[in-house]
Amino acid sequence: MTGPSLTVTALTFNAHLFGHGAEFFVNGARRETGFYFHDAERLPQIIDAVRGVDADLVGFTEIWDGNDQELIRNELRDVYPYSAVSPAAPGIGRVIEKTYGDWPRLGRVLFGSSRSGAEDGVVSVFTRRHYSVGKTGLVTGRNALVSEDLIGQAISSLLRSAPVWGAGLVFLSKYPIESSCFLRHPLKADWERMADKGVLWSTVRLPNGRRARVCLAHYQEGETPQALAARRDQIRRTRRTADFLDDPVIALGDFNVVGGTLEHAWMLSTLTLIDSGREPTYRDPNPYQKKLSAPVGQKAEARRLDYILHTEDWTAVESAVLRDSFQAREGYSLSDHDPVFARFHI
Repeated sequence: MTGPSLTVTALTFNAHLFGHGAEFFVNGARRETGFYFHDAERLPQIIDAVRGVDADLVGFTEIWDGNDQELIRNELRDVYPYSAVSPAAPGIGRVIEKTYGDWPRLGRVLFGSSRSGAEDGVVSVFTRRHYSVGKTGLVTGRNALVSEDLIGQAISSLLRSAPVWGAGLVFLSKYPIESSCFLRHPLKADWERMADKGVLWSTVRLPNGRRARVCLAHYQEGETPQALAARRDQIRRTRRTADFLDDPVIALGDFNVVGGTLEHAWMLSTLTLIDSGREPTYRDPNPYQKKLSAPVGQKAEARRLDYILHTEDWTAVESAVLRDSFQAREGYSLSDHDPVFARFHI
């Protein structure tokens, strides 16, 4: 038996917070990889911005540092007493430190000389290529003599003891979370072979007595054949999980599917979910590419990669990309993605 209709609001935000996992120490000196970008300064501003939105449900992607995950949960616990997170991992910084310490010659080949801040090694070269902007967006090794997928396989095999990155997912709720589970992506490609990405499923009990399934996902990034195959496998598995769980579904996250494309239409058809958004959420070039010294195109590009999708049980009455309340501050951006907000009747 269910109660009356209810208005529910949701927010999803790819925060690009790598935290301490993107720092490393060599000979006692602190260094930053190209992934670290004012994380210590951005994190409290992101927390304040999310607090200001006051959405009922919040899904974060790319909170890669476990300490940052816990800080977000603790700082926002007064607004969001219920939360769930995906497993974290040590990050590239710890891998760099261990490699330099145990195999210094290999460390210099993979990550560069310690004096350079790890900007001239094999990993940095392929990372810059990965973040480069081309005519069709992110260049992911299609023109490379050695593909990202092969490099990802090689390095992940070398570091087989554990993933470098976790999944980076944090879900916050004003309403009770009855259960939560994390489902890893079994098929991965390119650099994401070194991550433990997946989907965080949470069952939320709404104030009107209804139960809703919240799917917080970060799917495979990239445009290589391997990346496309992995992303489609991940999306199909999400559909099968939704069928098994039943109940109304709301799906949040960075899906890495460009809005308005054939893949976007395929995704909606496969998931059988409704998309009420329209605005782009990701901008090229961005400050992270500049820090990585990644080649960028002459023309700025904007693409839609972040979504709030829903079953027909939810009726969307508002959908917006919140650029104004998440503006650049002190000369840098809060993220290379913009947050998506939606209001529903259920």
